[in-house]
Amino acid sequence: MKFAEDPPWMCYYDRAEHLGSTGKAMIPVAVARRRIDPAAPRIEQAILLQDENYPRSRTFSRTRLATLTMRIGEPRVAAGLGLEALDDAAQLRSQRVRDESRDLAAATTRHRRIAEVTELRHAIAALPDLEAIP
Repeated sequence: MKFAEDPPWMCYYDRAEHLGSTGKAMIPVAVARRRIDPAAPRIEQAILLQDENYPRSRTFSRTRLATLTMRIGEPRVAAGLGLEALDDAAQLRSQRVRDESRDLAAATTRHRRIAEVTELRHAIAALPDLEAIP
């Protein structure tokens, strides 16, 4: 069935949005299986496809990938991904972005003695309107 006119929100739903959303949905599976797949490749592809017109979506994807990688991947790689995400996050005024940053901060706790992770934790704490991290 075809609609004469798509709902207004449909203009935002493209391949990048689909990959980001399905990647996010796969994160609990990845964590439960202790394997970064199948979530990470979807999120990585979303990041590549999300253009400059959607900085908030790209920031969500980068932060989620960093958080997932910190939880079950390589913490030093995750720290680099997280710093990229924070560059974007610092430009946005979004409570949801701040919430995702808090999730990333929580994921860093067990790796806080790694220099790169310590740098990331300091960068997260420096975000405006962000409470102290654990």
